[in-house]
Amino acid sequence: MNRMNNRFMRLTGGVYAALIFLFLYAPIAVLIALSFNASKLRSSWGGFSLRWYAALFENDRIVRALLITLVLALLSAAIATVIGTVAAILLHNLRRGPFRSVLMNLTYIPMFNPDIVTGVSMLIWFNRIGIDLGWFSILIAHVVFALPFTLTIILT
Repeated sequence: MNRMNNRFMRLTGGVYAALIFLFLYAPIAVLIALSFNASKLRSSWGGFSLRWYAALFENDRIVRALLITLVLALLSAAIATVIGTVAAILLHNLRRGPFRSVLMNLTYIPMFNPDIVTGVSMLIWFNRIGIDLGWFSILIAHVVFALPFTLTIILT
């Protein structure tokens, strides 16, 4: 009886997990599929087309935004990786004790903090210390946001 109960629980757990993933990823799949629709209407399929992607890349503002985004992503990832590697080496070589524990716990706080709270806090902080909002402040914010994750991964 117990073996059958375990099998039932595993099966229902798997079905439940599959339904959750379907609920989360089905809208993304539909959006991807409809991005290749030749029709302007989402309710009717007009055939496969790359028309909307061609229109997307003909828009200079969107292409410029894409390039800025890619440069920002690569640069912030590189800077966070360098700083995270140095910090991981220093934390690894630090003796076990209360100071190391405090530093490790401070590292975990931004990962549990909601992203919107971090963003608004950084916006307030930038305004308070007089950093102009623009490309440089976005780079700083992305590095600060990525740093705890890179530090934790590299330290592992």
